[in-house]
Amino acid sequence: MLRRQFLRLVSVGFALCVGLFVMPLRAASGTPSLLDTLDKGLKARRPEDFNFIIIVVDLVARDILTRAEVMACFDYARRRDLNQPMRYFVPAIKIQAKKAGVNL
Repeated sequence: MLRRQFLRLVSVGFALCVGLFVMPLRAASGTPSLLDTLDKGLKARRPEDFNFIIIVVDLVARDILTRAEVMACFDYARRRDLNQPMRYFVPAIKIQAKKAGVNL
């Protein structure tokens, strides 16, 4: 009985130490980059998909498209189809780029 209480106390203490010291370091890492968000969130698989995402990130870096416009298209694509959102992202971002005067 005493051994169980000791193990419980040690495990709770270990969990508190992890919560106090490790979690703030993980939280300080910040948000992922736009490239990582689009790669993972759109489930890009083909080289053409990765190249298209790089072009979109470059347009955001050059202030031709805003991050808000890209994220709106990203959210739209994920709402339409969670398994293959790239199918909906490409036409949506092309429309936004055309409004900005860029032909993708």
